[in-house]
Amino acid sequence: RVAAYSLPTTHMLIPVSDDPYVQNTKFRRALLYATNREAMLTGELLNSQDWDDGRLVSGPFPLGNGESDPLAYAYNPEVKPIEYSPQLAKLLVVMAEKELDKAAEKQHKPTPERKPLVIACPDFEFARVAVQGMIQQWQNVGIAAEMLVLPPGESVDESIECDFVYVITTMWEPATDIERLLGGDGIATSDNPFIVQALEQLRAARNWREVRDAMQNLHQLIDYHLPVLPLWQVTDRFAVSRYVEGLEGRPVSLYQDVDAWRVNLGIEKTLGR
Repeated sequence: RVAAYSLPTTHMLIPVSDDPYVQNTKFRRALLYATNREAMLTGELLNSQDWDDGRLVSGPFPLGNGESDPLAYAYNPEVKPIEYSPQLAKLLVVMAEKELDKAAEKQHKPTPERKPLVIACPDFEFARVAVQGMIQQWQNVGIAAEMLVLPPGESVDESIECDFVYVITTMWEPATDIERLLGGDGIATSDNPFIVQALEQLRAARNWREVRDAMQNLHQLIDYHLPVLPLWQVTDRFAVSRYVEGLEGRPVSLYQDVDAWRVNLGIEKTLGR
């Protein structure tokens, strides 16, 4: 039988280099406008248009199954995912180039060269197909990129040179996990003053309503400044033999109740196994 986990995974691109273009918000937004995420997700990635299987997101927080779902308290439903628009992507690339050119001129430095992006991703088929698809679509707007597949079990460190990392994560508790993502020691730590201030407001929250408001404000700021590039939310599933008993409902992780698992030997003998 096949069942789903209780929490979805969120897929995103995290900028990790100090390349001027990678650090430019307009350029990062161009990457999202240049990606037909809806077609990719429902087509080659999931081959399904069922929202229960996956959907686009505008932030790193769980979307849940509607505003009444307690899992979705951090997600701001007013913030819509960026739509596919290659024309706007091209315009944003030009604007980013001019912006960086003016900044370099003021500092009496040469205009930074736009080099091919390097996208690191885990050695996982879903991630590889997703990154390959994005690279092909970025080429249509003049953005060159290449994929770097990470060795199994390894993550990006200082010895690996790349610009973005494809990350698959689960927000177990958004109010605390956002600190691990964007905080001072986070994997996508942001020095953006608006993000920093919003995190401070979250830490100072004293009740549930203040936490919820702070999280939804953070969602809006993430969509505007793009310290991470949210892609989609996916419902992951697992397969288990029908002879295994004790695995009920929708677990957070597969082996969380492994001590309660039992093999029904009566069924095994009946089937001659």
